[in-house]
Amino acid sequence: MPWPLLLLLAVSGAQTTRPCFPGCQCEVETFGLFDSFSLTRVDCSGLGPHIMPVPIPLDTAHLDLSSNRLEMVNESVLAGPGYTTLAGLDLSHNLLTSISPTAFSRLRYLESLDLSHNGLTALPAESFTSSPLSDVNLSHNQLREVSVSA
Repeated sequence: MPWPLLLLLAVSGAQTTRPCFPGCQCEVETFGLFDSFSLTRVDCSGLGPHIMPVPIPLDTAHLDLSSNRLEMVNESVLAGPGYTTLAGLDLSHNLLTSISPTAFSRLRYLESLDLSHNGLTALPAESFTSSPLSDVNLSHNQLREVSVSA
């Protein structure tokens, strides 16, 4: 086998599944030379509000909690060791009407947040101060006020 092809096979990503919280699906994507790095995508959508907080693997990069009929999100809902590494969080299609100002305070690496299709009417200014968010989806809410602080 030619060296460039062998190197390409060693660097390209592969996806596998791993044991997960009952009802959730955990998909592991490995990448890097000899699959030396891995990130986990956890899909816990459609399970209902009783599942919170969900224990997730330590290397979880994306968590899907959409369509769970969640009515509130606070710091204790998004607590646990696996939550600190989240880069993406999907809370769309729930029943959220408000967000605690500290709900995302422990999610220091959160870059993408989907809060679409909820009943949010306002967001506290402090909601996103501790995360490097670059993509926030707030569509299909009843927002009347969005406070932003630097």
